[in-house]
Amino acid sequence: MFLAAVAAVWFSGCGYNDFSDVSPALPDQALPAGNITVAELKEFYLNGGVTTFTRDYHLTGTVTTSDATGNFYRTLFLQDATGAVEVKMGLFELHTLYSPGRKLSVTLTGMTLGRDAGVYQLGLKGLKSSGYEVDYLGHQTVVDRFLTRGQPGTRPASRTMQISALTDDMTGMLIRVNNLTLTGGGEETWAYTAELSYNGTPLAKDVTATDQAGRTILIYTSGYADFAGERLPTGLIDVTGILLKTGSRYRLKINDLSDVSMH
Repeated sequence: MFLAAVAAVWFSGCGYNDFSDVSPALPDQALPAGNITVAELKEFYLNGGVTTFTRDYHLTGTVTTSDATGNFYRTLFLQDATGAVEVKMGLFELHTLYSPGRKLSVTLTGMTLGRDAGVYQLGLKGLKSSGYEVDYLGHQTVVDRFLTRGQPGTRPASRTMQISALTDDMTGMLIRVNNLTLTGGGEETWAYTAELSYNGTPLAKDVTATDQAGRTILIYTSGYADFAGERLPTGLIDVTGILLKTGSRYRLKINDLSDVSMH
């Protein structure tokens, strides 16, 4: 019944922008008591793969990401004391309603848990033809069915880690790595804007960051980020970002340049 209602909302939209707008009048609400943690949530996937929940679980956490600069797109990350999960929202201008530090509760009944690039994700069940385990919620009406927005607050403190100590359990979490130097610092840019790319289309980039022991981590930036064309800093820096993993390589993805501290 619920999926039929979602389909009705989808097909009744008269335009893409109308379908994806975030309502500016969404009120703050009292959050239901959480009865599952991110760590417990992950166990469903580890034990059974892609999972669509039928029990009445409520996951409560704090938003750690912002799409204000364009480096995160139509998605947000939610973190509790045990880990973090990506919520595939499918909306634009999320930072206006779901800014970093905002408390959220996710009702899991009817939601699907999957994983992509090392990150656990919540959303609607992905179509087999899409190749993705989880699809976007896609409309504020659908988002409001699953998410309850609590009070604003401060972004959780990042967890300071050495590159050698990073583990897959930390993916999705807000991580800080200190004393890094960037390959191409002072010369190259964070990513490729349309003016800088070879084909006139903004292109993402992985920048290699090296610690003082010679270990490396990648810093990923979208070509659509506001700071994509800014030059990389030189010297030692500290970087705070969401931990991702592609293949065997860990990546950090920052919200904006305030997540980069120069010595």
